Amino acid sequence: GKGGVGKTSLSVNLAIQLGRLGKRVVVFDADFGLANIEIMLGIRPKYNLADLMYRGKSIEDIITYGPENIGFISGGSGINELANLTRDQVFSMIHRLEELDRIADVIIVDTGAGISDTVLEFVAEVLLVATPEPTSITDAYALLKTLNKKASYRPEKTVVKMVANQVRGEREAAELFEKLGVVVGKFLDVEVDFLGSVPYNKNMQRAVMRQAPVSISD
Repeated sequence: GKGGVGKTSLSVNLAIQLGRLGKRVVVFDADFGLANIEIMLGIRPKYNLADLMYRGKSIEDIITYGPENIGFISGGSGINELANLTRDQVFSMIHRLEELDRIADVIIVDTGAGISDTVLEFVAEVLLVATPEPTSITDAYALLKTLNKKASYRPEKTVVKMVANQVRGEREAAELFEKLGVVVGKFLDVEVDFLGSVPYNKNMQRAVMRQAPVSISD
């Protein structure tokens, strides 16, 4: 729901750790027109999503490989035509992205913030990232509420797992999950599981400034 909670950091560092376990991983930057993964990795891709959509490039063409051999697909930066995709274009793109199944063992989709239809179209197995900030909890609930109202939403087919990010211990993580769980359980037909927590790390900001993922730099 909220920007700045660490979705991209989690996506990139999770990809690196999965790569170290021998998985073939591709991260898809679905924050169209505001690509951040390439900035976090310090790599300028030759091609991006616009080349797939409008310039005849294949899925293989637009995958860029970074540290630990993880692949990523750039959502393009400052590209207006990607920031304003129609629903039909999003469906067409998702259909093309199904080709990734033969290339990768794990596909991580790093969505943009907010509750737009474009964000919700990518919902399948959800890692809902939240921090202890009240605004993060409120926006996470708003995202789940919007998902719950979506006509195509099927609770039995959509797995939602919350990750407590930037917490100062397991107790704070448990309290965060409990706060969200109480309102979700009371008002929504959505089941949210607790996946785990990522502790606050003072080295994270330094890693972002260095354009080196924290799981490599520290």
